[in-house]
Amino acid sequence: MRLWIDVVNSPHVRLFRRLIRKHRSEISYLFVTYRSYESLEKLSRDMLSSITDDLIPVGVREINKKKKLESFLARVKGLIRIASGRHIDVALSKASPDLARTAFGLGTPVVTVNDNEHSVPVIKLTFPLSKAVVVPKVFPENIKERFCTGAVKEFRFDGLCEVAHIMDFLEDFKGVPHPDEDYLVARSEPIGASYMGRTRASRFVYFLEEIVAKTGLRLYYFPRQNDPWIALLRKKFKDLRIPSGSDALPLLAGARAFIGGGGTMTREAALLGTPAIHLYPGDRLAVDKLLEGQGLVVDPKNVDEAMKFMEMRNELRSRAREFLSRCQDPTEVIWRAVAWTVESS
Repeated sequence: MRLWIDVVNSPHVRLFRRLIRKHRSEISYLFVTYRSYESLEKLSRDMLSSITDDLIPVGVREINKKKKLESFLARVKGLIRIASGRHIDVALSKASPDLARTAFGLGTPVVTVNDNEHSVPVIKLTFPLSKAVVVPKVFPENIKERFCTGAVKEFRFDGLCEVAHIMDFLEDFKGVPHPDEDYLVARSEPIGASYMGRTRASRFVYFLEEIVAKTGLRLYYFPRQNDPWIALLRKKFKDLRIPSGSDALPLLAGARAFIGGGGTMTREAALLGTPAIHLYPGDRLAVDKLLEGQGLVVDPKNVDEAMKFMEMRNELRSRAREFLSRCQDPTEVIWRAVAWTVESS
């Protein structure tokens, strides 16, 4: 099998690394592209370069609508130039419109992974061009039917994509160092995402300031691209730490708590058993509701409720291990979709 994977966000690195490591012997040629976006370039080089035949940077991620469109067009042109002539059997991504449009145009069948039902613009640009889609079982049943007029095969798995991130991390875990201190980790809202509205007064920032003040703990902060809160936090917390281009999971594993305005790191923290305080400003995703239902994530009404949840750290670790044991490995279902796509094309 000749496989092309496009990696467009940092969490995708661990997802696809796990898939590659488990099935590398079944892939005769592996071609991976990625874009310039936050820590994605460094993580791709560090984690994927040794297990791929070609690892190539193509394009950048932008924030506003006009620049997003311009970068999409530029990136598709770059992908056409690089992918043409490589005789790829199947193209795979987690919600990359760039890959879907390019591979479809080149006649290469597409497999798309998605766990965010609110990202309707991306669904519209990927699902109809895909031969197969892979989603969690809790993903709304009607999404594919709303946006796909042709035959698109759907594969579902028990759990969530972040299960693969944690499995990959835990298998590598050999006393991974984290700072010899008690600390908090935080990341803000998904600024610039297609499903986010304009930046407004942030509940995330209010809770973060209050929790740091009450605990007196050092804060490790993972800023977003064009993060609007970084200057405020630097001014407020003199010993603020900004991890640069690093893998977040070792820090999450050792943290007293994670305060998150977004989704992925909140879910990763929850699966590690780190108290995950979810302050996303919009409607909850189905995968977030799944973790809230398991008692692994809290959407607190006030700071006191968040602080009480932080005291449950030992219990949460036991809950997380038990929940992980009941989940499917998403990469096995993704691989089944990839194999089916090749066999049926």
